[in-house]
Amino acid sequence: MAFLKQMRSPRLSFIQTVASLFLGAVSIMSSYWCVGKQKVPKPLCSPAKHSNCIPVPGVSNSSSIDFSWETGDDRFVFPTFHTGLFWTCEENIYKDEKCRGFHTLTPGSEKAMMWLSLSLEIMYVGLLSISCVLLCVQLCIRACCPSTQRWGQLLNAFAAVFTVLAGLLGMVGHMMFMQVFQTTVSMGPEDFKPHSYGYSWAFYVAWFAFTVCMSAGVSTLNNYTKKVLMVGPRHFSATGLELFLCCVFMHVVLTLRLWEIGVVPHSVLQHPPGPHVSGDSVSHPPGLRRDKSISNHVATLVQRLQK
Repeated sequence: MAFLKQMRSPRLSFIQTVASLFLGAVSIMSSYWCVGKQKVPKPLCSPAKHSNCIPVPGVSNSSSIDFSWETGDDRFVFPTFHTGLFWTCEENIYKDEKCRGFHTLTPGSEKAMMWLSLSLEIMYVGLLSISCVLLCVQLCIRACCPSTQRWGQLLNAFAAVFTVLAGLLGMVGHMMFMQVFQTTVSMGPEDFKPHSYGYSWAFYVAWFAFTVCMSAGVSTLNNYTKKVLMVGPRHFSATGLELFLCCVFMHVVLTLRLWEIGVVPHSVLQHPPGPHVSGDSVSHPPGLRRDKSISNHVATLVQRLQK
C-alpha cells in the first residue's frame, strides 16, 4: 500500500513530467534522429588533396590511394550524415562538416507536413512546460497552504489534461517527421541521396520521453481521480448544503425581522405577525407557515445526510 501511495504522489508526477520535458527538448534540438552514409563520386586528386580522390597521372604519392576493385566502389566515397528536425549535417571530403536546414531538402509536396510536424513538436514541449509549472504551483500550495487544496486539485486536473494532450501531439509529430524524412530520402535533391541510413539515439530518446510523458499524465490524472472524484463530491455536496442552509435561515430571519418592523407587502399586512386563534386551532401567517415548512424540510435533509 505504501508503494501504491508513493506511485500516486503528486511529487512523482512532477518528477516524471520534468524528466519528459527535459528528454523531449534534448531530442528535438538534436540533429541525430537519423544517421547514415551517402555515395558520392570521388573528386580528382590534386597537389593539395591526396586521399579520397581519383588519381591523376603526374600527381605524386598516388600509390598511397586505396582501391577496391572487387566491390566496384573505387571511384566513390561514403561520407556520413546525421539529420534532426531542424538541421542536416554532412561530412565534407574537403572540410570537417557542412550543415544546412532540413527544410531546404524537403520536397515541395512535403513542406506543409514538415512545418506541421515542427509545430506539433513545439506545442508538445510548450504543453509539457505548462504542466510542469502547474504541478510546481500545486506542490507549493500543498506545502504552504494546506487549507486551499481545492485550488491545488484544480491545477492537478489541468496539468493532467495538458500532459496527456502533449504526449499525443508529440507522438503525431514524431511519426509525421519520419514520414517526411523517408520521402526526402527518395525524392530529395541530387546532393542528398543516402546510400544507407538508420535511427540514432535522439529518435529513441524522443520515444522514451513520450512514454514517460504518458506515464506522468496517467499518474497525474490518477491523483485527481483519487482525491476529487472519490472524496471530493461528498465534501462539495456538504459545502453546498451548508450554503443552502445559510440562505434559507437568513431568509427566515429576514422575513421575521420585516414583520417585526412592519415593512411587509399589503397581502401580508392583512395578517398580524402573531398567531391567530380561531377556536381551538392556532393559525399562523402564510409567510411564516411557508418558512417553517422550509425549515422542517431542511432539517429532514440534514437528518438523512447524517444517516
